[in-house]
Parts: sequence; structure tokens; C-alpha cells
Amino acid sequence: MKHIIMFIVCVSVFTGCRPGKQTDKTEREVEYKITYNDPTVTVPALDLFREISYLPLETNDSSLLSNTPRQIIRENGYLYITDINTKKEVYIYDLKGKYVRKISRRGEGPEEYIGFFRIAVNKRGWVTLGDRVQHAIVTYDTEGNFISKIRIDTIWAFANLAYLNDSILLMESDQPKYKFHVLNMHSRKVVNTFDPMKRKRLVYGLMYDHFTTYDGKCLLAAYQNNNAILEVNQDSSCVRYRFNINDKMPPADLWTRKDADTEELKNGYIGHIPCFAENDRSMFLLFCGNSRDASTTGMAFIDKATDEVRSFRRIALTDKMVIEPENFYSCGDGKVIFALSSESILDSGDEELIALFPGLERDSNPVLMFAELK
Repeated sequence: MKHIIMFIVCVSVFTGCRPGKQTDKTEREVEYKITYNDPTVTVPALDLFREISYLPLETNDSSLLSNTPRQIIRENGYLYITDINTKKEVYIYDLKGKYVRKISRRGEGPEEYIGFFRIAVNKRGWVTLGDRVQHAIVTYDTEGNFISKIRIDTIWAFANLAYLNDSILLMESDQPKYKFHVLNMHSRKVVNTFDPMKRKRLVYGLMYDHFTTYDGKCLLAAYQNNNAILEVNQDSSCVRYRFNINDKMPPADLWTRKDADTEELKNGYIGHIPCFAENDRSMFLLFCGNSRDASTTGMAFIDKATDEVRSFRRIALTDKMVIEPENFYSCGDGKVIFALSSESILDSGDEELIALFPGLERDSNPVLMFAELK
């Protein structure tokens, strides 16, 4: 069920906020109600996606990944992958799954970084890291060559990054206060700062907030944002969608309270949308509560033409291969990537699926599943 909430606060030439100074209000906020009562529901992948393909990633001593990459970015003819167990390297693969190289320049030198949570990649192949320790934006090209290091002492901690175009970088920070910052990479100056929401930032949230795109717009799916998908440009942000799951929406000010975690667990609130994808036909999202147990973690698929909503926890890739993803990676305009562990494929017993990956072993790198929303 869809509800449209209208606010007369700005005039827009597209669905979103008019460029201008920061506002946390919206001109047009669309709310969907989602009923999620059965965490055992399984949906066939072909009901959700119209194109599915698999890509095993080359495994060697230089490119060992965990089963849960932190980020997978498809850009400029390559895959850029960061691992959830390390903040040290960016692994680069071609679109055939062949390992190309990794960016690993850790240190305190003028062309080095100490650590990062997130990266951004533009269409020129610039790989940009947010060094939280040195308060610096560090950029290399896809060949691993150093491009620039921009120190921004007024920003304590970079939580997330996204390129709005080849020269404008959008940055999330969580200290000393949660804000968006806009950096012009050519002038090396922060040209705008605004507050998209009020919330208490936690370490686990830093791992899962993500930017995606649809129809040229930059969208943010996030923890601790009351199930809102934000539309962000270099001047402002506003709520594009809000998803109310089982009427378990947290109070609007929950994340500013000292005992927010306790209240969330006690009341069973479902207030996080860490993964989201959208195209002209549909939307796909993952939602969860703080506990991330079966009763508060699930997915939803929404048909934009009919507003039909399907909620579920499992996706059947084949009769024998069923996944319960904790996240997915949105590549923009309804294209998504899932990381499938080699163990799960081998343990499925699906001989036809296993035969697609000759030489796959239990300690092999994940197999990526590429899909496009129906």
C-alpha cells in the first residue's frame, strides 16, 4: 500500500528537493506499508530478476577475500572490491573475474593512507578513499598511481563517499556531527555542508550505509534513518521513499536518545534499510531491526506500476540453492550484485550449478551473481 505525503516547502523540476540550502523536509514523500509475517517465505529468483549471470572471482595469494565484501563497485569496465575484514586494500578485477591488481599503499607518507571504511569510483577510474585517521581524501587511478591527497581537518571521520560527477565528491561524516559535505576535487575545497538527518552513528552502521543511483539521481540507503531512502544532490537532501514494515516504525527522534538501542530491541522496531535498488519498473530492498533476527530481517520487492508488495526472507536461485542474503550491492538503475560463498554453492548439492564453476573449492573467493530487477 502506498501513501503520498505532500509538503509545500519547495518547487522541484524532478522528484526531490530543489537545489538550495539544506533542508530536511520533503516536497513529496512516498510511504509504502509492508507486511512481513512469515520469515520462511521463499521467492524464486526469476520472479524478481529478469537477467541473472554468475562470475567466479579468481583466487590467488594476492586476492583472498572473505565471503562478505564490504563494497563491490562496478565502474569503468572493472569491479572494485573492499573486504569487510580489512581496511587496507582495494581489489580490482576485470569483468571476466580475472584479478588485475590491488591498491595497497598503507602508511603515513604523502601518497599513502592509514585506513578507510568506504571508497568511491568515478567514470574516469579514480579510486577515492576516505582516510578517517589522517582526515584525508586519497585518490589513485585504476592502475594504482597516486593522484591526490586532500586533507580536511574540519571533518573528523569519513563514513561514506559517492561521486556525483567526475569532479564532485559527496562525503558522509559521523564526527563531530553527522553531516554531508561536498568536495570539489579540482579546487580541493569543500563547497557545501548540510545535515541530512539527526542520528547517533554506530560502528555497524558505517559498514552498511550505501549510495546508489537511479535515473541520474544519487540515493542513500542507511541505518538509523527510520526506513527512509534519501535523494541527495550537492545542495540538499530529502526523503524520496519511506517503508513502514509491520507498523514497527521507530519514533522519529529515537536515534538521538541515549537509550536508543535498548528501546529498539525492547519494542521490536524495524528501522533500517541498508540495501536498496530501483529501476523504472520496480524497487528491491533489505530491511532489518537492531537484532537482525528472522522476525525483523527480510526483503521486499515492489512493482511500481501496480504498487504490489512482496515480502520474503529467502531467494531460490535453483531448487537446491536458496540464499538468505544479509546484504546486496546496488550498481545503479536496478542492477544488483550478490556475493555467494563457494561453500554454499558446493554444499547445495546442485550439480548443474556447481558445474558452472570448474575448479571451485571451499576456500575459493566468492562467486558474484549479477541480476537486474524485473
